[in-house]
Amino acid sequence: MVADLLKLSETDRATRLPSGRELLHNRCHWARYYLLRAGALEQTSRGSARITARGRELLAGNSPITAETLRAYPEFVEWLLASRRMGPGVGTDPSAAAAAVEPQSETAEERMQSAHLDLREEIESALLDQIREMTPAFFEDLVVRLLLRLGYGSDVEAGERIGRSGDGGVDGVIYEDKLSLDLVYIQAKRWQANVGRPDIQGFVGSLEGKRVQKGVFITTSDFTADAKNYAETIQKRVALINGRTLARLMFDSGLGVTTVATYEVKKIDTDYFTLSD
Repeated sequence: MVADLLKLSETDRATRLPSGRELLHNRCHWARYYLLRAGALEQTSRGSARITARGRELLAGNSPITAETLRAYPEFVEWLLASRRMGPGVGTDPSAAAAAVEPQSETAEERMQSAHLDLREEIESALLDQIREMTPAFFEDLVVRLLLRLGYGSDVEAGERIGRSGDGGVDGVIYEDKLSLDLVYIQAKRWQANVGRPDIQGFVGSLEGKRVQKGVFITTSDFTADAKNYAETIQKRVALINGRTLARLMFDSGLGVTTVATYEVKKIDTDYFTLSD
C-alpha cells in the first residue's frame, strides 16, 4: 500500500540492502519508529500504531515530514542524543541540542552497512598498495594461493608458482584434478599501466604452446577495452582479474587480511512476543 501510494517503481520496490532485507520495508520500519519517538504516533498493540494530535498537525502542514522536521520536538532530540551516546554535555536547551544532532537521511542499519563498505574500500585499496611494494615472486605466489583458496584445484596443495626465466609467459599453475589432466595457467603482472591486447595475445599463445584450454591473467592495474573484447571472443577460456577484483577476492576469502572485530546486527523476534490464545 505504501509503495502504491508513493508510486514507487518496480526497481524501487525490489531494491534490497546488502543484508538482503527489502529497503522499502526497512525504511517503513524506521519511519514508524521515528514518528513514535517524536510523539506523532502512539503504540496501540503489537505491530499497530495510530496517529496522534501532533501527527495530525504535522500532516496539516502539507510539508514533507523528515528527521529535520521531527527535531523540533524535545523528546525526539532527547532520544537522538541518548541513542548516539552524546551525553548531557550538549546542554538542556532543546534548540541547542537539536542543532548538535545532524539529521540522517539513512536508517541506523543503512549507516552501519555504509560504514562497513567505506572501511572495506579503504582496506582493499591498502591491499593493492601493499602488493605493489612486494617482490614479483611474492605476487606470483599470492595469486596461486588466492585461486586455491577460492576452491580451484584438487586440494589446497594443488598449485605452484612457476615464474622464472624461460617460463614461457606462465607464472603459476593450478592442478584441477589428481592426475593433472586439467590445468589452469596463471600470469601475474604488478603493473601501473593497463594491460593491453598484445599482452593477452601473448598469454594465449603460451596456453596454446602448452596445450592448455584455461588461463587466468591477474594484474594490479586494469585491462584495456580491446584486451577485454579479445578475451571474450577467443575459443580458449581466459579470465581477466584486475586490481579491484583482486582486492575484493582477497578480502572475501580472507587472504592477506585478518578480522579484528565482529558486530552482530539484531532485530526484534516478533514470534517471541506473539500472544498465545
